[in-house]
Amino acid sequence: ELGWYYRDNDFNEFFFKFWEGTFFPYLKKNNIKNVIHLGDLVDRRKFIAFKTADAVHKRFFQPMEEMGINFKIILGNHDVTYKNTNEVNCMNQIFWGYKNVEVFSEATDVFLSEENPDRAYSFIPWINTGNYQTTLHYLANTTAKIAFGHLEISGFEMDAGNVCDAGFNRKVFHNFETVYTGHFHHKSTDGQIYYLGNTYQITWADYGEVRGFHVYDTESQILEFVPNPNVMFHKLVYDDSTDESREHITDTLRSAGDIQETAEQLKGAYVKVVVVNKTDPHLYDTFMDTIQRMEPFEITTAEDFTIQI
Repeated sequence: ELGWYYRDNDFNEFFFKFWEGTFFPYLKKNNIKNVIHLGDLVDRRKFIAFKTADAVHKRFFQPMEEMGINFKIILGNHDVTYKNTNEVNCMNQIFWGYKNVEVFSEATDVFLSEENPDRAYSFIPWINTGNYQTTLHYLANTTAKIAFGHLEISGFEMDAGNVCDAGFNRKVFHNFETVYTGHFHHKSTDGQIYYLGNTYQITWADYGEVRGFHVYDTESQILEFVPNPNVMFHKLVYDDSTDESREHITDTLRSAGDIQETAEQLKGAYVKVVVVNKTDPHLYDTFMDTIQRMEPFEITTAEDFTIQI
């Protein structure tokens, strides 16, 4: 999922850092020409800032067009305006006009494999009241064994520890050998249905989770995960209660100017400093100043000593 925000420039630059620094270079290096997007290109389903839309055109769609990428997008619930139809959506209203882009608003069979051109794959966009019956009819009759979609299935985690109790019963998709789907940001599987997760972290609920994208081989049908090296949410622990811990903090501060990788990770990111013990105010201020110089978007502190890391 992309999920470009309508206002948060810090997040948008974080997103583009991944596309321009990791994703596009990977496509070029590995000569990949086909990209499938499993829905939720945008975050707000009813509006988007002109500045954001312009950046998505120039820094996402146009580079893929120039690289000769065939881009297939399966509409998600955030891509569509109404809850009873997929007809009015961001692709038809905003991001249209690209000959290399194909939009899927209804469930259909798609043929992806050059090695096996008769092998059908199911593309299943967001299911709503308008397409509910036609989608169920399609699911009952398709011969495809592999599905790609944007589905809400009960029993899977939306975020870590937050299980969905709504949506479809997984038995609805029992005819498929494998289902790859977007929608939930947390990556999980029951062995048949795979929630591939978001491409990057966008809330504190994503803290500690590795995000990224997947490469699917249509010949071997093997799915490979490629991690996103960028992290949006960081927790740092401050504890100066012992000689050893103070020495560790001092060593960290002394070498901070040389840790270019750390500075690049924290720049534009969200940082939470968990203060376990603070006995030396000067050392603490120096520690916080050092983090501030790395230019994170936001720094918050938690001085509740009951917090578990």
